Amino acid sequence: MGPNTSFLPPSSNQPTPNPRQTMYNIDQSIDSPKASGPIPAGINQNCSLIGVFFEPLRQDGTGGNVLKFNFADAAGRKFRHTEFEVEAERVQASAKQWGKDPDQALRNALTGLAGRIKHILACFLPADKVVITGNTWDEFGGNVVSLLGDAYKGVDVRVKLLLNNKDYTTFPKQAFRPFIQRMDVPDTLAIDPKWERVEPKAAAGTSSTGLDALLDDPTPTPAASTNSLEAAVAAANTATPTSEPAPWDDGAASPLAPTGNTDDLVF
Repeated sequence: MGPNTSFLPPSSNQPTPNPRQTMYNIDQSIDSPKASGPIPAGINQNCSLIGVFFEPLRQDGTGGNVLKFNFADAAGRKFRHTEFEVEAERVQASAKQWGKDPDQALRNALTGLAGRIKHILACFLPADKVVITGNTWDEFGGNVVSLLGDAYKGVDVRVKLLLNNKDYTTFPKQAFRPFIQRMDVPDTLAIDPKWERVEPKAAAGTSSTGLDALLDDPTPTPAASTNSLEAAVAAANTATPTSEPAPWDDGAASPLAPTGNTDDLVF
């Protein structure tokens, strides 16, 4: 009786593969590297909303809860639009220092926030379905995320990004001009050179202006000082985007500058 060889693999005339012969391989499973850095200022095609979150401003859990809309383009460049809580007392106190109607200033701030959010969400939901309420900022922010759900997935959009006085890319402050559209509708986004800037100051050969100095100054000057100051404030209210951290949040992480680092855009 011969030995039991049933545990041996069946014989084959095929040679045993040499692992070294398959060490190097490129196929469809290998992704090409994507671009890093921010989506530039201007009108950008074929972008996607890749996530909406209501969470603390900073990765360490501090800074208060904010709404974050994370975008990426086809090349992998990123942009984050952040909405902050409207702090009624601070808005009204600032308005008083400028000689403005505090209640009207608060209404304007709340209307501006609501308009921007509705404009974004209406790209992915029927406009008449974008109805959101909340007795608190936390309740409102959570309801925004819940209402949108996954409706943004698979929808390509074009976005208009501007530069603010610090050369940070932002959405426009007001939504009376569209700044986001679905790619399956005609492109009507436009840059108004009178009020909207897409060239960095250094590239455009411009220097800081009196308006920039005014916007950079955290301590308002009383409105009665000069008529030109009043005009500058009015221009700032209509033309300067504010998706950057709120000025009262001293420790807020700065939004991504066009040529800055991308540490704040870890999606």
